[in-house]
Parts: sequence; structure tokens; C-alpha cells
Amino acid sequence: MSERHPNYYELLGIEPGAKHTDIHLAFNRKMRAAKRDDTVPDLKYETKLQEAFGVLSDLDKREAYDRKLAAARLKPSFGAKGAAFAVVAIAAVAGGIYYYTLKKPAEEAARAPGKSKEEIVASATPAVGRLQSMDMGGKVKSAGLAFAIDSGVMVTSCEHITPNAQLTVNMNPRMVPARLVMTDEALGLCKLEVEGAGSWPLSVSSVQARPGDTVYGASVNAVGEVVLTEGRVKRVAKNAKGHTIVESTLPPEKAMDGAPLLDVYGRVVAVAAQASGTDRHVVLPTAWTDPPKPSASPPAQAAAPSPSEGQTLGPAGNLPEGLKPAPSMPNAPGSFTPDRVDRLHKAFRPPPNIPADQDP
Repeated sequence: MSERHPNYYELLGIEPGAKHTDIHLAFNRKMRAAKRDDTVPDLKYETKLQEAFGVLSDLDKREAYDRKLAAARLKPSFGAKGAAFAVVAIAAVAGGIYYYTLKKPAEEAARAPGKSKEEIVASATPAVGRLQSMDMGGKVKSAGLAFAIDSGVMVTSCEHITPNAQLTVNMNPRMVPARLVMTDEALGLCKLEVEGAGSWPLSVSSVQARPGDTVYGASVNAVGEVVLTEGRVKRVAKNAKGHTIVESTLPPEKAMDGAPLLDVYGRVVAVAAQASGTDRHVVLPTAWTDPPKPSASPPAQAAAPSPSEGQTLGPAGNLPEGLKPAPSMPNAPGSFTPDRVDRLHKAFRPPPNIPADQDP
């Protein structure tokens, strides 16, 4: 007898009638448990969790999946005489499942007020921080906000970032070093690697904002707490470059560069970026948040340039179309220019062997 595999609902530990927010919470809870230090890594299990979340968090995919589950439960074991009855029964059950698991919860969600401001502030405060930039002369200036979308990964606006600047994120009460790893000039967004940040990242909404939706612009006060400014979505449209832009009623001075635009559940629906206009927010592309898909075979190792060729060594990897790796910083940790390699060799070269004096 073949072993029965749990369905997506059982895998996430939720009921078939679970709300959209319950699916997000269950997925985040399962992934955090799977990535704990005292847990044996299980890539197959984590892949299954991501697959279940991808289906159940999408209304159309979830509806199709529910129909598939209903058909499997009512698979007829009788002959052709009962086929007509089976079709009617499946249709009736599928209709009931659709109403009670999709349509009715969606109607309730539409009437639901969402989270309170206090709940959104509590979940956003550990994930949002002030970004600071220090130039070569030691001058420090504010570079807007940055927010975590995953463990060690933060997103911000590129408007105030220069290639040779040293970046830090003020995650009160800590000042955490940040490293620029990806830029998208068309969107005006940058991705940062921030060690130790993102233990409680913000969830990025898979549902596009609509005109009339309530949204909150996030800012950070002097003591590091997130402050919300309520507004409404005026328009959602494509700009000349094909990117989705959200226009809201938020005052321009409240839309700090790099600040997340949150919905009533505290999910990120867009990001304030100077390139999109002072009263506009740009929607974060799915390529920035989708987990990487495992390849069928490991890619061939490319020959790395040697330091003698005058190139700075840095992280390698394929980036989504339109994105490029951030320019390396000459004095950043992990950068080895030929001059620096030569100085390291001289500093750590052992002293020459001197023979001991011999007796005459």
C-alpha cells in the first residue's frame, strides 16, 4: 500500500477554509522552524512548503487545487452506471468548497478591517531601519529607509547611495553594516546584504493594490519606532518603462525614499523610490522575492579573474534581467585589489631564517 502524502493544507497545518493571512502566517512559521539552528536541513521539505504557499496564496491556483482535492476524494470506484452521479456529486461539492473556502472568506476579508495600527507597527518596527551613508571624507548623511524582506536581505531606494560610500542601517539600538549587492536603475531600487537583520521580515503582498484601498506610509521616529501615516490608493498604472506604479493620497514629505507602503495587513505593496516620483511608489518585482528554483544540473564553474588582472574579486551569480551587481568598493571587506594583496603579503611575510652562530 502506497504511503499517503499530506496535501498542501496539511503541510502548512491549516484548515481548507483558512483565510489568506493565515496562509502567510503558517508558511512563515513553518519556514522559521525549518531553518532553526537545531533543526537538520531538509531542502525537499522546504521546497514543498514553498510550493504549497505558492498555490494556496494565489486565489486562482487555490480554486483549481480545491477542485482537484474534491475530485480525488470522490473518485468513483463503481462502473459506468455511477459516472453521471459522480459528476453531479463532484460539481456540487466543488461548488460548496469554492463558496466556503474562497468566495465567502474573500467576502469576509473584504469586510474585515485588517490589523490595527498598533499590530502593524509592532510587526514593522523590527524590520525597518534608517539607512546612513558615509563618504570617503567621513561625512555621514541620511540615505532614507531600508526594510527587510528576508533574513539578511533589505530593500531601499538607490537615490542617496554612491558607489564608494560605507552603508549602515540603524536597527535601534544597533548600527548594522550593510553591503550593496544589487541595483535596478530603472526602478530606482537597491538590494542590501545586512548581517543579522531580517529575523522578522516584512511580507510582500502577492495581491496588487486597487484604487480606494487603505494604505500606510511608514517612517521611523527618533527612538527607532515605526510611525504610520494613513492614506488611500488613487491610481495603479504602468509607467513608460512598464513598471507598476501606485499613486496614493500620502503627502510627499511622508514618502521617505526606501520606505515601504503597507496594506491593512502590514504587507508591502510598494516602495517609495525617487525615480517613480515624489507621490508615487513602485511595486517590488516578483524576481526580488521569489525563492531561487533549483537547477537540474549544477552550472559550470567559470574561471575567476586573477588579482593581477586589476579586477576586484566579489560575489558571482546570475541576476534577473534588468538587474546588475552593485559596483564594488575598493576598501570594503572581502575586496582584494592587487595593491591590497601585495600589502598583505608584505605585512604577514615571515622573517628570513638566520643560521645560529657556530663555535670556532
